[in-house]
Amino acid sequence: MQVDITGHHLEVTAALRAHIGKHCRHIAEQVRPPPGRAHVVLRAGKNVCSCDMLLRVGENEVVAKGEDADMYAAIDRSAEKILRQLREKKGRRLARRHK
Repeated sequence: MQVDITGHHLEVTAALRAHIGKHCRHIAEQVRPPPGRAHVVLRAGKNVCSCDMLLRVGENEVVAKGEDADMYAAIDRSAEKILRQLREKKGRRLARRHK
């Protein structure tokens, strides 16, 4: 999976890249078909950090935003939201199946 990382008012360090890569690999293992591309935008404000994630899975796009005082926690929150959305989407798809 190709991961594009952009930082606004923030320098994207190697540790942040590794943390995002770990979450993206985990998401790719959980989802079939695996996502082809992910775009992550990190923003740092006065009191809050935010992480916007956009994943393209097949023809679908899944978007999540996580906010926290810590950048790593914001990344964790957005990855959790992405996984939750993908599980719900899979559940809806399986529920519509004919038996």
